Amino acid sequence: PDGHTVLLTVVPDGPVAGARLATLDIDAPGNPVTVLEGAGVARYVPTGHLLYTSGSALKAVRFDRRTGRPVGEPTTIPDVTIRPSGDNGAAEFAVSDTGTLVFIAPFTRVQPQVLTWVDRNGKEEPLPIAPGSYLFPRVSPDGARVAVDIPGANRDVWIWSAQRPTPV
Repeated sequence: PDGHTVLLTVVPDGPVAGARLATLDIDAPGNPVTVLEGAGVARYVPTGHLLYTSGSALKAVRFDRRTGRPVGEPTTIPDVTIRPSGDNGAAEFAVSDTGTLVFIAPFTRVQPQVLTWVDRNGKEEPLPIAPGSYLFPRVSPDGARVAVDIPGANRDVWIWSAQRPTPV
């Protein structure tokens, strides 16, 4: 919120459970300063709180922007379970500036998924990509490309382009 501090997750070489939240001042780069241990994927919300994952819980804690430190004890958000990725801690949740929270509850992916365009009128059109395990799809601002995370032994981000309909 101050325009010069980045909030990031530092993921260890070992289990992602050892991740920590840290800040980094982009005007005076150096080593990240730890904010919380055993936490990841934080979002700063306009109420002055950090929303973050800790294991499968989603938690919130007041955050002092001046000191870059949490204030008080964290609170677990009730009825929300998150499954962070085992290799990088990424979690499928987002929160708007108005406080609306959206998350994807943990589930076991049994069937391959089909990536599908849905226009503003609700018309669905499957992308010409083989069904598979796709995570965290993101559409480019111009709507011509889709980036997806394809899990496996080697985590990769693939780009599908409407002009070149083969993921690269």
